[in-house]
Amino acid sequence: MACVACPRVGDSPFSSDKHAHLILAQMNKMRCGHNFCDVQLQVGEEAFKVHRLVLAASSPYFAALFTGGMKESSKDVVQILGVEAGIFQMLLDFIYTGIFTFVCYSE
Repeated sequence: MACVACPRVGDSPFSSDKHAHLILAQMNKMRCGHNFCDVQLQVGEEAFKVHRLVLAASSPYFAALFTGGMKESSKDVVQILGVEAGIFQMLLDFIYTGIFTFVCYSE
């Protein structure tokens, strides 16, 4: 079966950024509602239910973690070390929305 995204010579493909935005928004809505989440990432005391596919498509680190034959690839709960939960939440929000909100703390 031919890939739909590979146009034939002479074809004029249609592109819609809105479509990609809507898909990403729907995946984020599913994450927030814990729908179709297939792995839980444990970051310190916080647990994040996410979609392996979304994280693997967004990051070579997660692609290797979930598909590289590591023991984590078959676990339902995966420990993430070396990052604070609040920072990890910001990373997930960016992966699922494409939006990063800078937070400034004064000391």
